[in-house]
Amino acid sequence: DIAKGSVPLDSTARLERVLEINRRLSSSLDTDEILRLAMDAAIELSGAERGFILLVEGLGGEEAFEVAVARNVDRESIGRSHLKFSQTIAHEVIRERMPIVTTDALADPRFGEERSVHAMKLKSVCAVPIQSSDAVLGALYLDNRFRIGGVNSSVIEILSAFSDQVAIALTNAKLTEELRLRSQELEEERRRIHHLLDDERARSEALEQELASARQSRGDTQRVHDFGAIVGSSPAMERVFDVLD
Repeated sequence: DIAKGSVPLDSTARLERVLEINRRLSSSLDTDEILRLAMDAAIELSGAERGFILLVEGLGGEEAFEVAVARNVDRESIGRSHLKFSQTIAHEVIRERMPIVTTDALADPRFGEERSVHAMKLKSVCAVPIQSSDAVLGALYLDNRFRIGGVNSSVIEILSAFSDQVAIALTNAKLTEELRLRSQELEEERRRIHHLLDDERARSEALEQELASARQSRGDTQRVHDFGAIVGSSPAMERVFDVLD
């Protein structure tokens, strides 16, 4: 389990922890589990007080995202009333696909006019994009509201590398789910075709019985159609004529 605490790991311990978490991420194909592991690990690696994983919404473009998971330092889910973070920073990270880090957001000229930064009295903020080779999937957002310098540039590289692993794990989970759904669709189609064949076979048997009954009612085996123009009178050909009739 990921240890609680708000003090970031030292460099060696952080690298060891990243390797351990990466192994767990790569072995999971469940999106919810991947998000949970990634969020808890990011808070531990950075020493942040809060963390959010933001995922780009499929139809909304890179400007629209949703909070997929939110945690505090004690690994408790953040309630709706506390789902407040800097939308400006999140949007810029997702749009520009570049990390943003500030050790004192209130004093940072880049965010001096951002109301959310002042309203939440944000201190340090670190956000890195979660991106695959061809698309941005979202962002990893971490902040401190009560401690300046809690998230600093010394962890930005490790978090960026970590977010790449998160992107790979999420992509693999998505592909696996799509494959599962496709296999399910194919199985449902196979069953549908099987039922159609059964119905067709039943109709064919019913027609054969109807034809046999019609012949029996006439008291002979006279065919409805004349196949005299076709050369052949062997038992095999007679069976062919019966089928044609």
